[in-house]
Amino acid sequence: ITRSKGAIVASLIAAAMFAVYLSFGKWIRAHKKTLLVTLLLLAVTAGGLVVIYGLNYGRLPGGNSMLVRWQYWTGAAKMYADRPFTGVGGGNFAHFYPHYKIASASETVTDPHNFILMLLAQYGPFGLVGFLLMILLPLWRVIFCAGTESVENSKPLPKLIPAVYVIAISAALWIVRPLILLLPSTASPEEKYSAVIILYRLPIIIFILGFLFFVGGGLKKTKKQSSKIAICALFCAVLGVLLHNLIDYAIFEPGVSSCFWAILACLIALDFNSKNRKQFVRKMPVSAKILVASAAVAIVGLGYFYTFVPVYKSTDKMRQAREAVSRGDFGQAHEFLAAAAIDDKLNPGISSMNGKFYLQSFFDRTPKQVELLGKAEKCFLDAIERNKADFKNYERLAEVYNLLAENSKSAQRTDWLDKAFSSGEAAVGRYPGCGRIRLELAKVADQSGKPDYAIEQYKKAIEIEDSYRSQFRLMYPDREIFSRLGEEQYQFAKLRIKILSKKSTP
Repeated sequence: ITRSKGAIVASLIAAAMFAVYLSFGKWIRAHKKTLLVTLLLLAVTAGGLVVIYGLNYGRLPGGNSMLVRWQYWTGAAKMYADRPFTGVGGGNFAHFYPHYKIASASETVTDPHNFILMLLAQYGPFGLVGFLLMILLPLWRVIFCAGTESVENSKPLPKLIPAVYVIAISAALWIVRPLILLLPSTASPEEKYSAVIILYRLPIIIFILGFLFFVGGGLKKTKKQSSKIAICALFCAVLGVLLHNLIDYAIFEPGVSSCFWAILACLIALDFNSKNRKQFVRKMPVSAKILVASAAVAIVGLGYFYTFVPVYKSTDKMRQAREAVSRGDFGQAHEFLAAAAIDDKLNPGISSMNGKFYLQSFFDRTPKQVELLGKAEKCFLDAIERNKADFKNYERLAEVYNLLAENSKSAQRTDWLDKAFSSGEAAVGRYPGCGRIRLELAKVADQSGKPDYAIEQYKKAIEIEDSYRSQFRLMYPDREIFSRLGEEQYQFAKLRIKILSKKSTP
């Protein structure tokens, strides 16, 4: 449905592995250790060849998507190299990536499209190992851990129970999904027809096919034979998802993540039951049970009040602030955002949004109210204090200082330009491959009487734009070039270099 080439290829590989197991299952089980070692060596060799190819050619083999993926991976690898033990922290990849992004790259992404690099960059090696253990340990137990032989039940599974389940769940999907996933009233008849098939009918078909595969197969086979086939299918599915997410990052999207861990849980349960393993039960005294239960309640309560409640309250106030802005009531919007910033003291986005609303108010009002710029400055400084890695707040702060310089007398103008220069440098340091930020910094240096520095930044902005255009021509030779810097600003930078170079020539 999504036309993801990686997902399609990974699905085909998983299906091929399943077919091979069905055909050569006995031989595979007899030589599983040799096969595992061989496959691991092949995986390491393939990974090494991919890296060598990328280092030599600056891309991965394949189309444009493989070119940009190598750029993502290169930036993520540099990010990890700077913090090899701790990573940059969970959820921080998007804030740090611009610092490592290749200047010619066409996209500024929020993940490297590779779950291993993503975990390494954010959580370091310990986080990656912990995540992989949650997946690989169950797979290892499926392959190598034997259980107690159980008495074979030769009776087929009863037909009535599966039929009742499939009818009940299909009916629920038929009725409930249309109530939850509403179609927009503006959709055309063709769009509604397609949406009904994809959103409402296709899930039912997929469910019935999967149900028949796992349960229907057991109607003609014994329970033990049926469970082996189901375990193998789920095992191959898990490997397919992991393989796909070596070139994508869907594994942490809510729908995919829920499905993936549900599959892994089913795999563990089927394997546990098929091998007739004994359950491990530890008897505890009542006092210990009370202590453990109390500790669990305390931990859950702490997490709830420290993480969920602040985020819920601040998110609701941010929603109300947007609604107030849509009505033109900026005063109420600022009140909501100020309260939201108090509710959630860790979120830089709240203060950043408040600062942008102050800027919008400044531009919309006539005559201009300079005090709005002062309030915007405070908001952006607060956002920077909460997150010093994001270039955007430094860039906006530099814009505020530029506006203050334009609306100030000559004595104060120099101070504001100095602050704009400092903020612009900080933004460039966090996003060195952005021609737009370098151009704005060059303009500030130009106004501040720093011609040599201005020339350097103008040249760098042009160099970044030229490298981007070269990659654009390579990726889309038949398309008209879309200028990231803007043709007018691009020519302006070239003109200023000529003028400033003549002035600096003795």
